[in-house]
Amino acid sequence: MAQNDVSQPINIILDGTNYSHWAYAFQNFLHGRKLWKYITSHVTAPVASGGKSSEQFAARFEEWDSDNH
Repeated sequence: MAQNDVSQPINIILDGTNYSHWAYAFQNFLHGRKLWKYITSHVTAPVASGGKSSEQFAARFEEWDSDNH
């Protein structure tokens, strides 16, 4: 199976009549990319804590923000 183009993660074009089919395919895509937890808010933004330096927090936040986008 050929890998999908990043700009077109699924091969189904949403046209209003096929929402259920499109949503199922897109959810599978997000699961496959380990991104579903961002949609369901099971992955939350890191918070600064007393035990971590501001540089460590900034790096963790940047990684989370990148994944979240």
